[in-house]
Amino acid sequence: MPVTRIPRASLHSLHLATALLVAGSAGLAHGQASKTLTELVGKAVPGLDAIGVTNVQVGEGYFSGSVPALAVPGQTGDVRISGFITGNTKEFAIVISLPTFKLTSYVPGLTGTGLDNLAFSGAKFVIAPAGTAGTTVSPPSAIASITGGSLTLPNGTGLQGGVDLSGQLADWFKNIGMPTTALPISGGVPVGLFTGKIAAGQVAQLLYPMLDLTITAPAPLLNSVPALIPNTRLSALSLRVDGKSGSPAFTLAGAINLADNRAVTISAKAGGTQQAAVQLTATNFNVADLIGVSVPGLNALAITGVTLSADAIEADLKLGTISARAQAFKAGNARGVALSADSIKFSNLVSAAAGTPLDDFVIRKPTWIYTQTAQANVSLPADVRARLGAGAPSSLPGGLGVTGQSSFAGGIGQLLSGIGMPSGITLPTNISLDPSIFGKPPAMPEVDLSFPVGALGRLLPASVATIGGGTLHIVHKGGATTVGVAAD
Repeated sequence: MPVTRIPRASLHSLHLATALLVAGSAGLAHGQASKTLTELVGKAVPGLDAIGVTNVQVGEGYFSGSVPALAVPGQTGDVRISGFITGNTKEFAIVISLPTFKLTSYVPGLTGTGLDNLAFSGAKFVIAPAGTAGTTVSPPSAIASITGGSLTLPNGTGLQGGVDLSGQLADWFKNIGMPTTALPISGGVPVGLFTGKIAAGQVAQLLYPMLDLTITAPAPLLNSVPALIPNTRLSALSLRVDGKSGSPAFTLAGAINLADNRAVTISAKAGGTQQAAVQLTATNFNVADLIGVSVPGLNALAITGVTLSADAIEADLKLGTISARAQAFKAGNARGVALSADSIKFSNLVSAAAGTPLDDFVIRKPTWIYTQTAQANVSLPADVRARLGAGAPSSLPGGLGVTGQSSFAGGIGQLLSGIGMPSGITLPTNISLDPSIFGKPPAMPEVDLSFPVGALGRLLPASVATIGGGTLHIVHKGGATTVGVAAD
């Protein structure tokens, strides 16, 4: 039997609290224990004409009862229905109160889709008389257990109530620090959703075009939930679920206000089984914003394309002409940031290094990690460790540490060749630098760097002496650069 579709214009603003409001006449059947909904309201109700109502109770301008035909297995509580005359219309608004349920309980064809991640509670499906949209009414107290104390009527039909999130939708909220249960939801669904008349092959035609739900984080939560980014306040957040494209689509939108009132936009979008990360977009947003502390040098690194994960934030940034990826994280009691890139030439960061022995100092596959304070035996977040790989440290000394492989040309390269190192050799790197180098300092900063260079056997004939390992030292202090190799 085909499902009667309510015109799209009447579905524009549906509310999800499972109240079903329907237009009808004032004729009531008194003393009847079981009636159809059509008999109770005096006219056909599209999609619900033949639905039976049991345990009918009738009063002056209202009725109530149970609707066993709309119950699904595993539901806690009965499906209840009520109708009441609304103002001067002399027509009935009808409210169907639905206990806990999932959309897949009524439409098994939705199993495995993103809609399977919504679990409703305390919902009401509402059908309102024409011309009453947006009107707030107070139903008779005798049926308040079904309708609630007051009710804002939708434009046509509407669903409103609470929802628990699971799967990727829950991950989106968790990554922003929001709860995932008892969230208010409202919007539009077709009447046929609850009658079991939408088969698996019909969801694209009969369900998705009329699906338009919105989950909105209430104001108290927005003001009190701690954001992943420090010194910020979540100022808006909503999740919209619709099927206008012919399949379920999920769009997260919101905003974070930084301490100085700069706004950061939150967004994510996914459709069907597609996975999507939560993105942050802002202007004049920098690495220091991510870790909640002003750090000379780091403040100068503007970032875009920020992605939230459970315990870290990833962002694209530029180090001069070099593209890099930043991950802000919390380790122990300290917040930090890890930067990774393919290679960085020191003089691209510090222009004053041009023409000095450090001009041809290149760090390949570097990992730069900054933390405010030292953390021994630190456990970095799993996704940070995975990105850093072998470069992930087991402790954080505080400040800016750099790991990777370094290569040297020019005078330092000649020095290494002179002590028997192969041409183009790269040296393991584990050094500390002042983070101010990211701010393009006008003068060459002081550095004191050491690199293990391995065996020095070619310095002297083996018959004279055998030398094991050595260390390359590069020191810039007082305007002068000193380079040397010492045997260990």
